[in-house]
Formats: sequence, C-alpha cells, structure tokens
Amino acid sequence: MAWMLFTAQQRAVLRRAYGRADDATWERARGWALALSLVFLSHSADNPLMHDIGERAFRAVLA
Repeated sequence: MAWMLFTAQQRAVLRRAYGRADDATWERARGWALALSLVFLSHSADNPLMHDIGERAFRAVLA
C-alpha cells in the first residue's frame, strides 16, 4: 500500500521506520503494488477515482 498512499520520500521514511524489510521483501511489495495498480486500472472504466489511484500507483512503482 506504500506505493498507493505515499510519496517516494514518505516510502523511504516508512521503510527506515519499519526496519525489518530487506531488499527482497521490499521488491515483492513493489510487485504487489504493480499488480494492484493494474487491477485498479483495468476495472475503472466507470470509476474515475479508482483509475486515478491505479495510475498514481503504477507511476510510483515504475519511478
């Protein structure tokens, strides 16, 4: 959810504060965020809010 809710700077703060997420765990979380963003985008034809959330997360994951 970090990619859907936070900026890059906020995600970095979250990761440091949590402290237990190694690189592999962080990359898996990023993969889940990508998958979720694609679900949001593919099911948002009649829901602009869902589309915006999906697009924001998609762009954050790829940045």
